[in-house]
Amino acid sequence: MKKLLLASLLGVASFSSVCADIIGDEFLVEFWLGSPGDAFASQNLTVPGSWNPNNDVPGSGVSNVTVGDGYISIVNDLGGWFGADFNGFYFTNLSQDPGFTSLTLANVSGNAPLLMPSLSFTSNSLLINFTPGGDEALATGPGPLEYTFAFTVPDSSATLGLLALALGCLVMVRRVCLRPVGQ
Repeated sequence: MKKLLLASLLGVASFSSVCADIIGDEFLVEFWLGSPGDAFASQNLTVPGSWNPNNDVPGSGVSNVTVGDGYISIVNDLGGWFGADFNGFYFTNLSQDPGFTSLTLANVSGNAPLLMPSLSFTSNSLLINFTPGGDEALATGPGPLEYTFAFTVPDSSATLGLLALALGCLVMVRRVCLRPVGQ
């Protein structure tokens, strides 16, 4: 019975983590401007890693894009985004299909625009459009803007949790089925 309890506890504990490890994965980061798929600039980076699009396209206004394990940070020095069908970023994990399960805006520092970005995701890509509907998204005051986005993927330990739970059930069935008659 102690083994069953231990296996069950391990199974439940392994479900508690919400972000798989993408450290060391290679991402393609594309700065789209105009319409979806129009790459203004792009860069491959290894997580954790950063890219300064201003180095590739001076005057782009974006001085830093950082991808870490579970977050993306984007700094806009111009204080907003010019109107376009799409003005933002497309992130693709080239190393694996991590199975992204969410993408949310966690924080905006600076004089945040009234128009918030549109977010979407697939199992291996994340899409951030700062100008949904083609409207400008200008800051409400001077200074740079820093956006922080959070994303999640299933944790591989969930598979281990299911395995531990299944093994616990097998131990219990074995004990019940192999119990001598009359006990």
